[in-house]
Amino acid sequence: MRIQYKQDKMINIDYRSRFTLLFILGFFIYIFWNCTERHRTNPFDPKGESPSVLNVRLLPMENRVRVEWSLTRPVEGIRAYRLYRGEDSPKNMELLAEISPNRMTFTDTSVVQGRWYYYKVSALGKSTESPPSAVRKTLLGRGSTWVLSKYDGRVKKLSYDLQHVLADYPVYNRPESWAFNNSDSIIWMNFRFIDRGLIKLNKHTGSFQTYYINDLLNPIDIAYDSRIRRLYILDNEDHSIFVFNGNYFVDSIAIDNNILYTQIELAPMQQQLYVLGDTRLLIVELNPTFEIGASIPFPENQIGVDLKLVGNRAYVLTTSPENQQSMIFTVSPLAEVMDTLAYEGILYRLGFDWVNDLLYAAEFRETGGDFIVQLSLDGVRQFQVSGFRDVEFIGINPFDRTVVICDGLADNLVLMDPNGNIISQSKQADETVFLEGPIRVFIE
Repeated sequence: MRIQYKQDKMINIDYRSRFTLLFILGFFIYIFWNCTERHRTNPFDPKGESPSVLNVRLLPMENRVRVEWSLTRPVEGIRAYRLYRGEDSPKNMELLAEISPNRMTFTDTSVVQGRWYYYKVSALGKSTESPPSAVRKTLLGRGSTWVLSKYDGRVKKLSYDLQHVLADYPVYNRPESWAFNNSDSIIWMNFRFIDRGLIKLNKHTGSFQTYYINDLLNPIDIAYDSRIRRLYILDNEDHSIFVFNGNYFVDSIAIDNNILYTQIELAPMQQQLYVLGDTRLLIVELNPTFEIGASIPFPENQIGVDLKLVGNRAYVLTTSPENQQSMIFTVSPLAEVMDTLAYEGILYRLGFDWVNDLLYAAEFRETGGDFIVQLSLDGVRQFQVSGFRDVEFIGINPFDRTVVICDGLADNLVLMDPNGNIISQSKQADETVFLEGPIRVFIE
């Protein structure tokens, strides 16, 4: 028994020795590995393999660019940040500023409109410089673009080049349309998916109110008169236009239940409401009474698809898929058809540059993507740009007459100059701007 006890004790001592050796070996491996890894990922090690530890964000304005950056992980020993800038190309970028480690923003005011600027940031250690961030670029111009996205329920404000988000407001319900007035801080939206109602958004603060109104059956479009704080709601299932004062309904008018009405536009100076239907255009007089003043039928086989108000004139787009022909009517406030333009092809969306007397339209194509065409007022095609999937809206920049095309199916906005050259677009590889189903834009 005593011998056996000694053998067991020796065996236990042997196990403990082995365990101790393995523990010591593992500890040294751990220390060595961490030291090696720290050496390998040290951003200031010239022989290291560390990726950049900096993210950069641009906030471009008309005459300046605010550059913001952040660290992807804690880094010790930063003595300064270096900001590099390139003009018109990311090649040969030069040092623009060396910034205190306590600051992570810089505003570049030595810029001009109409040029691309490229930026990157690095961290400066005791004697070495970290790998730079990814390069960010921006094109400066006058005007910013508000965009309404249906499927993610958001309103965003984008930079002139459409590549940077300046404001991002979730409204949650799927908006169907909006009423936007650049002289007012309020954006009204209507929704009809599952629930029905209105959204009132403050574009300066992002705060919003939601009005759930079950009396509405299918609120398809809205118009807003900011001067008298009245909202006009087109419900094409109830066959009515409702007047809402921000708290409750104050009036309504019945419209023909045999016609599918899809769009309304407000002419505030004339106190008229234009209502687009599939077979006719209504003009509703708002003052002194709320009543239908005129009804203009469309030619046989022509279907109303879009409506634009410019000054005191309405431009109505109709199309005939059967005949592969479209027509654009110019209508006066007196309900007179002043001009008619015929076009061979199926147009379905309209934009108007009243300064240069040019029309822009989306043309459906069976293959190869839809076109954006530019037309003179007498119907002569100036150019066409292909590759669009489903154009929801065409906006004209009031400052430089560039065009913003809202391609809903492509989740993309495209910036085009008046000569048909694509300048920029929102969809980029870095997904800085992410849109789901953009349906409206407004440029201010």
